[in-house]
Amino acid sequence: MGKLDAFAKAVFAEETESITGGVCRWEGPREIDIGEHIWPDGFILRANIQNIGDLKAPWSLLTSGTALVELKMPGDHMGPYEWFRALLRRAALDVERSKKQSKKWVNHEPLWFVSPYLPDWIGDQYMITNVERGCYRIGRWPYPVVWIAANELALDNSLVPFLVARSGRPRAAFVEWIVRRRQSAWVFRMAQAYKLPDISTEELLKWFTEFENEEDEQYSIELVRNVIRALSPELEGELDAAVANRTALKRKHLEVLTRMFGLKLERPISEDEREALRQRSAAEGFGALESALIEKTRDELVAWLAQPIEAKPTQ
Repeated sequence: MGKLDAFAKAVFAEETESITGGVCRWEGPREIDIGEHIWPDGFILRANIQNIGDLKAPWSLLTSGTALVELKMPGDHMGPYEWFRALLRRAALDVERSKKQSKKWVNHEPLWFVSPYLPDWIGDQYMITNVERGCYRIGRWPYPVVWIAANELALDNSLVPFLVARSGRPRAAFVEWIVRRRQSAWVFRMAQAYKLPDISTEELLKWFTEFENEEDEQYSIELVRNVIRALSPELEGELDAAVANRTALKRKHLEVLTRMFGLKLERPISEDEREALRQRSAAEGFGALESALIEKTRDELVAWLAQPIEAKPTQ
């Protein structure tokens, strides 16, 4: 079992009940008892009948008591062979339950595929209906077969178990979004699952960049440093070099902006104003300086530079 596959199942197990408010819960892999060894990836069980409609899709699509879930992570095969094996597992579930429940068994339990995207070949073979954002009903079966395309789902805390399956740029967007919403231990597990140190440290830093201020940047750099120390400590020297390079670029950026302020003020920048620009770039980012340079008149710039910088509210 791959690390990413195991991480995805762990997130479903740990978070399904809490993020659905107890409406659903996850049941891990278990053998379906038909006399053969058949193991699906897991099940989502609906625990509360009344509140399912209050949840976002895909959760809200669980209209029957249990969904058999097939997880396909980036790089996993999603061809006809995997498709028919999943249908075989779903058929085995019918065999098991009809054996145990006899005539009481009603064949409505859905099959859910969770993967980064909907493969093109599915559309060539079956009718597809887009029932919700990123959720597709496949073909006409006695039970719902739903393909959940993680790359298309919204970035929402209630959808994190599904979002783990994202790939490419959507995955990068998910990582940048989630690192500020989860504690370090969770992020470290994600980093191990995604094998982030397999890429360059400069690329790794980009997963956590676009900072609004210096405090956020330092937090992000330390987060990357901790990930590297935990997984590939030999790369810490590369991280230091990447940070030094970024620092030099920021210094050059500030020098250019300072000269542009002097041109707009039509006089040399004073040492106090130079320090004010440095502090504002650290607290508010270069975007704030560039906006002020474009939007404010000369007199407004003088007053702006003389204003004390507002302290960030405490969390």
